[in-house]
Amino acid sequence: MRRRSIVLLLICVFVAGVFFGIWADWRVMKKRYSHQNLIYQVQNYPTANLAVYPGDKITLVPPHGGSGDDLQMNFVGYNNPCEDTNPLNPCVIKQTAGIGPYFFTCSSVKYGYTCPDPGIQQTPTIPFQFGILKTELIDIVSLAGVNLAPPAPVPAPVAGGHTPPASTAATAYVSCDPGTNKTVLRDLNNNPFPSDTITANKNQTVFWISSQPFTLSSTTAGLCSNSDFPPSGSTQETQCDVNLSGQTVSYVVQAQITPTACAATTDAQLKIN
Repeated sequence: MRRRSIVLLLICVFVAGVFFGIWADWRVMKKRYSHQNLIYQVQNYPTANLAVYPGDKITLVPPHGGSGDDLQMNFVGYNNPCEDTNPLNPCVIKQTAGIGPYFFTCSSVKYGYTCPDPGIQQTPTIPFQFGILKTELIDIVSLAGVNLAPPAPVPAPVAGGHTPPASTAATAYVSCDPGTNKTVLRDLNNNPFPSDTITANKNQTVFWISSQPFTLSSTTAGLCSNSDFPPSGSTQETQCDVNLSGQTVSYVVQAQITPTACAATTDAQLKIN
């Protein structure tokens, strides 16, 4: 009887030791992996977008000592990627948000805060998270001589087909105005281009981007030095390396949304100095 009690005591000590080791392992791994790992994805157009994932929360806060009870995000173009629509602070990234890009400014009518902000780039997968249950699984199967595969690394972005543009490149965000059902062009601070006219210089790069597909067409020969402008079919990003000078060129851009088609622009122009 005494021998059985000793055996049971040894088993209990062994089990307690195993779980103490798991707990200590989890504490170390939690400290190691609980820090924020912020990723900015560099784009072909001159910006870097913060990578976000479903469930991430982005919150605007006022300066120290200030009040931010009416601070809100103002997204450029199409619907925002947030679960809530009003007010837009904080913003919790919804599961069904498209890949992006999304750009926003912030504003406060009551206190007068304003700011442009980097864009956020939705990513379809959730990043690696380390929890105690997974730690237990890894430790237990390791006792059996089985090693679980490490988490997959963050994939590298696909290389673009053109030389990166200068920081002075012009970028237009294409969207559909829900009030007029017409395609509109705005800069990344949500300001409309005067008379839908983008001004550029020869050898400067002009980008058209959107979180939704659009089409763009031009009949001006030799407008761009890159051969894939205008794009054939729908796209969410296209660029023109301006090859002309001293003229104003008309073109047509149309947001492709369903189930109702958005009317194309009728007066979009590229003014080349």
